[in-house]
Amino acid sequence: MVQNIGSRDVEDWTYDLKAAGKSPGTVVSHTATAKSLVAACDGDLTRSAVQSWLRSLSEVKSPATVRQRLTVAKIFCKWLHAEGLTEENPSTGYGARHRQRQSSSR
Repeated sequence: MVQNIGSRDVEDWTYDLKAAGKSPGTVVSHTATAKSLVAACDGDLTRSAVQSWLRSLSEVKSPATVRQRLTVAKIFCKWLHAEGLTEENPSTGYGARHRQRQSSSR
């Protein structure tokens, strides 16, 4: 299995988004998020890399923006897994626990 995720994978996902009829704005936004995630994890896309990326985003972005980026990251990670580019989906289950921690800290 391929584990090193890179810009070529983002390009392929972008092509699939366009082929699925996503709006140009959605394609641009989703592609930027995927590029940010891939750059942050330096190609080693693991669950801890996704968590670290989200943690760094939460330092400079609003909670709503972080949630939106998490949603896109989950879509991208699901696609990577479906394409056989990752052994498992590194974003599976993260959102639910993340929301529980946020609500319990209030």
